[in-house]
Amino acid sequence: MSLKGLFNTYSNIGTKPDHKPWEASFIRKLNLLAFFGTLNVIFALTVFLSFDYTYFFWDCVLVLIFAPLVLVLNTFGKYVWSAYLFSFIGYGMFGSLNLKMGDNSHAFILYFLNHEYCSVIGTKGNDETHDCGSCYRISFG
Repeated sequence: MSLKGLFNTYSNIGTKPDHKPWEASFIRKLNLLAFFGTLNVIFALTVFLSFDYTYFFWDCVLVLIFAPLVLVLNTFGKYVWSAYLFSFIGYGMFGSLNLKMGDNSHAFILYFLNHEYCSVIGTKGNDETHDCGSCYRISFG
């Protein structure tokens, strides 16, 4: 199977034929963001441990424990809860970095990145807000 086929299979976890197009798109975006976020944490943990820097070890381990739950929630059709969990994981990591590294760490950049991720997963493909009622609302009017 090709790499594109693997990404398509992975991103479609939790989508059903009776989903509206925005729901399927929302689930696919969330699955891929969780996948790439998990890869990012694995890479960071590998780099940290290769330099014997264990200061963020448990933070990374907690992210690796909770990240698969995003897929599990999507599988059971709880994609709004899955989006909340995804954002809470990001904000938790942000809070932990800020508390451990202090104000001069520039970890606030991660806040804006996580905010943008939440904005991306909360929009339809045509840049309109969807009518889910629970997701982050953004409009490009």
